[in-house]
Amino acid sequence: MAENFQLPYLSLQNEKVDMVFDLFNKTIRNGEKVTFAFSGGKDSTTLAILFYEWLKIRHDIECTITLLHNDTSSEIDPMENWARNFMTSYKTEIEDITEGRVKINIDIRTPKVIDTFYWRMLIRGYPAPSFNFRWCVHLLKEKPANLDSIEETMFTGLREAESSERRILMRKKYGNSCSASPGGCMAYYYSTEGKGNKVAPMRDWTDGDVWSFLTLYRNTGGINISPIFMLYPNPKVRYGCWHCTLASVQWGLQSLGGGLEYFEAVRILYRKFSDLPYLRIKKNTGYSKLGPLNAAGRALMLKSIALAEDLSNVKLYGLDINLLEGKSIRDILFNLDPKEATALIKKYDPNIPRFRYIPIDKIRNIQKYKELALRALIDVKRNCANDKAYILLDTKLENPLITLLNRIEDLLS
Repeated sequence: MAENFQLPYLSLQNEKVDMVFDLFNKTIRNGEKVTFAFSGGKDSTTLAILFYEWLKIRHDIECTITLLHNDTSSEIDPMENWARNFMTSYKTEIEDITEGRVKINIDIRTPKVIDTFYWRMLIRGYPAPSFNFRWCVHLLKEKPANLDSIEETMFTGLREAESSERRILMRKKYGNSCSASPGGCMAYYYSTEGKGNKVAPMRDWTDGDVWSFLTLYRNTGGINISPIFMLYPNPKVRYGCWHCTLASVQWGLQSLGGGLEYFEAVRILYRKFSDLPYLRIKKNTGYSKLGPLNAAGRALMLKSIALAEDLSNVKLYGLDINLLEGKSIRDILFNLDPKEATALIKKYDPNIPRFRYIPIDKIRNIQKYKELALRALIDVKRNCANDKAYILLDTKLENPLITLLNRIEDLLS
């Protein structure tokens, strides 16, 4: 991945590394508890490595560090595995080089079972998020992470250059008074929202800065970060929930191979099915009169996920790790007797509005909605022609989206 960038940043890189170290020096005090937000992506990995290198020259520091990792249950397996493996080895490395002066705690936070994507989409019928209805951000990220409750200083790998949306968000939270001269004053890197300080030492780093640093670091030893390069085969790759429909293309799913492109197809179908009015329940309130996915829409999505797992030979870990009385979401959606599944749903999500609730046996029975389902398949094929993500899938030897649609059509025949 990093080889896609030239490496002319060495003097600039040193200045930016020095600024990060200066922020560590001014912010982290002996005996203090500090949190580092760690997603496993390139930015939070870079920040973690910078802290590791800083500790090598600050032999006097004694503190307790918490690595805060928010597992949405919606990452792809390679990214989540990398994040967890890195945190484990990082803890060992830091406690070793500091001879125990710096303690590392790992805090993994996950959404409640009834707040996960799979539950909300298939049990409650939530349609694909839009910029007006970003239900996923609160339920999968903000609510479980509960960042505003963290009282100690928290370092993040947030960067303005990541996207225009991130730039707007950071200038709102961190201010814009020093933006004409990044690094000109320390306030540029601090936000006081919530109970504790939030620090973004890499606020003015570019993608090129990040990859220059990681490339140089990989070639000089230290903590093994080779997997991060395999996770970013394309400079456009960004990670987050695999099913996010606010991204026009999920480059990780498109680029990594290994069958993950079938989940890019499911992501596209989620958006397309959600946009078909006849796959939605009508409602009388809100900015849109289109409510949850109806039984046909949920049946199509359930079947799409099952087929994608079969065709890719990849199991979505989020269906298996969240348990209710020892039963996974996969069990509830696919395996349990409908009566047992229904009992669990009603027990743990008793406040599902009546207009949203559809019995699990109906969601499993796509044949019951044959006419609507076939109509949807035809409309999706017609509407995909100009979709950027679809066009990219069409460069594959076999288009995964068309394969999924054809397999569903075969089941309905």
